Amino acid sequence: MTAGNGSPLFFDEHVVADSVHENVAAVNLAGGLVRQDPTICASLLWGARALSHLEARWSSHLLGCWREGRSSLLGELTGAAAPEHERALRAG
Repeated sequence: MTAGNGSPLFFDEHVVADSVHENVAAVNLAGGLVRQDPTICASLLWGARALSHLEARWSSHLLGCWREGRSSLLGELTGAAAPEHERALRAG
């Protein structure tokens, strides 16, 4: 990424910050929750595994589409599902 002299550093810093926040969430939030109520441990781990699985599927799909030079979106939104600015563009 070369949007400017500081942009690589900006993104590098945010990747590191995201990693730190992930650890805070895992250890402090989830760990603290399980310490307060150990009965939810299995549910919490199931949710973490489900999230990891979905993220892997999504990233695989996204990167595969990018490699093939196509959109990762399933299709164009139409009608009421389309964002207002897209409907306005189509209306002319």
